[in-house]
Amino acid sequence: MAVAARVRHSVNQSVPNATHFPLALNIIDFDTDNITATANRLTIITAGIYCVIGQVRFAANGVGTRQILIRRNGINYLAIASEDGQKAPGQTTTIIASTLFQLVAGDYLELFVFQDSGAGLDVLTSEPYPGKYYTPVLAAALF
Repeated sequence: MAVAARVRHSVNQSVPNATHFPLALNIIDFDTDNITATANRLTIITAGIYCVIGQVRFAANGVGTRQILIRRNGINYLAIASEDGQKAPGQTTTIIASTLFQLVAGDYLELFVFQDSGAGLDVLTSEPYPGKYYTPVLAAALF
């Protein structure tokens, strides 16, 4: 069986202005290797090269920048993706960050976001339907 896990969150989360903010992830969709010590992080059990993906959707707001960051071991950011909130004023902003990275047993991954709209801004949850990803989501799969 392949080594993989995906965690997500079930309700909107308010992200403070101009702060790197850790997202709560309270639902484990699947976990084939006991990777999830808690739903807020993925803790690696089996060493190897992993494909790591994070996805978020911010509420509509035409001011500032939005970022998603995947952090390893509370220190290093493995992947960062940004979008300008002014690209599509009045529309939500979905951002995906991904990377291939060699991880060892005990490494853990967390999902952070950043926004500087001038006030708190929600990261939205999505109701799933066939072919649509949940957001926010953090997933890892051994290559």
